[in-house]
Amino acid sequence: MSKQPIHQHIAVFGQAGSGKTVLLSSLFGRLHEPSTIHKNGYRFLADDSARGNKLLQKYLGMKEQAQAPMQDKFVSSPFGFKFVPESQPLDAKKKTSHIGITWHDYPGEWFESEVSSESERNDRAHTFRQLIQSDVALVLVDAQKLLDHEGDEERYLKSLFGTFRNTLLGIKSDIIADNERLEQFPRIWVIALSKADLMPELDAHRLHELVVLHAADELNALRKVLADFVNGDEALSVGEDYIVISSAEFKNGTIDLEKHKGVDALLPLSTILPIQRYQRWNVLRLLPAGLADEKMVKT
Repeated sequence: MSKQPIHQHIAVFGQAGSGKTVLLSSLFGRLHEPSTIHKNGYRFLADDSARGNKLLQKYLGMKEQAQAPMQDKFVSSPFGFKFVPESQPLDAKKKTSHIGITWHDYPGEWFESEVSSESERNDRAHTFRQLIQSDVALVLVDAQKLLDHEGDEERYLKSLFGTFRNTLLGIKSDIIADNERLEQFPRIWVIALSKADLMPELDAHRLHELVVLHAADELNALRKVLADFVNGDEALSVGEDYIVISSAEFKNGTIDLEKHKGVDALLPLSTILPIQRYQRWNVLRLLPAGLADEKMVKT
C-alpha cells in the first residue's frame, strides 16, 4: 500500500502580544530566503498566495526596515502551507508528493476577555473545532512577561495556565456533545518560551524547571481538563516537551533576523515529533485502535 501524503496541523496558543504573528512571519520569511531554499532543496508555499504575500511583507518589514509586525487581533483563520521541490521537470507525469502544514492560531484576546456576543461564542467554538485536527499544540510563555514579573514569576505562570484552563472549560460544552470524548485531538502540548532573545540564559531545561517550580499544580490541572476532551487520555503529553524560541534579536530599535533560536525546530516539531510519539503510544497500546491505524498509515 502506498503511503499517503503527510499533512500535519500545529495549534499555537498564546496571550495577546506573546509573539505569534512575529513567529509565523519569521518562519515563513526565512524559508523564502534563496539561500535557505537552495540549502533545503524545497520551497515552502502558502496555499493562499495573497496571505503568503502578507506574511512575507511582515518579514521584509523586519528585515529591511526594523519594523515589527502589528498584532493580528482576533484573526482566527488557519494558514495552510506545503513543501514542494525546488525544481521539477516540466514534463513530470506523476504528481509529486508533498508535506502539508496547517498553522492554527487561537487569538490571544480570547484568553483575556469574556464572550461579548453569541456570534463570538460560535466563532471561538468554530476555531477550536478546526484546530483539534492538530497533533501538536504550543502553549507560549512570554519572556517579556516573565521579566516583568521578575521575582514573582509564580503569579504570571499560574495566571497563564489557569486562564488557559478556564478558557477550555468555557468552550467544552460547545465542543463535546453528550460528553463524547474526541479521538482526534492535540495530544502533544509543548511549552514554548517566546521572545527568548530577552532571556538568553534560559534554555529548555531551565524553562522546564521554572514552570514546574512555580506552576506544577496549574499545569497538572490543565492536563486534567485536556484529558476530559480526549478519548484514550493515557496517550496525552502535557508539559513533557519544552522549547525556547526567538524569531530574531530585537535590541535598541534594530531587528537582527540572523540571531534567531528554535525557529528551525518548529517544522520538525510539527511533523516528526507526532509520528515518533504515536509510534511509541501504538506499541504501548495506548491509542484508540482506529486512530492508531489512521496515524500509522502516514509513517
